[in-house]
Amino acid sequence: LGELYTNFLGDVGPAVRPTSVKIAITKQFGIRVITLLWLSYFNDTAE
Repeated sequence: LGELYTNFLGDVGPAVRPTSVKIAITKQFGIRVITLLWLSYFNDTAE
């Protein structure tokens, strides 16, 4: 994950701050996790 993160930062360039990139990645990852949790909860409740 660290290597991927470094490659991503390298492609973006120095114009973008690492903090904003980290926030963007965290938001994307967070949305995925929340969706998975919600789906698993919904499936458990449906049964």
